[in-house]
Amino acid sequence: MKIGILIQGSITEWTPHIINEYKENFSEAEILLSTWNNENIEDINCDLIQLEKPGKTSPHESNINFQIKGAVEGLKEMKSDTILKTKTNQFIHNRKIFEMYREKCNPEKIMTVNWNTFS
Repeated sequence: MKIGILIQGSITEWTPHIINEYKENFSEAEILLSTWNNENIEDINCDLIQLEKPGKTSPHESNINFQIKGAVEGLKEMKSDTILKTKTNQFIHNRKIFEMYREKCNPEKIMTVNWNTFS
């Protein structure tokens, strides 16, 4: 089974370090950064796509369209069987995260971190 990591969002000072840690901890993983076409990608050391930013939601401003577009377009580019979707400012240090997912989750589910997410 091929694993992948989709890192999505604006590039932060942490993003190159996050990518390097993922490459070290998950050397067999497909790693893709999905970000915006105005981001500086100079220090990015993985496959990437750059997208045009979507509009904000209305009447209440939210960045949900950014998350949806970045994730959907990134997933279209990936060929892995199991994909962890995370953000450009989040580290997942647990090297057994994919094993835990396979053991405890339905394969039809989306694996993502639950920090700032809701049921």
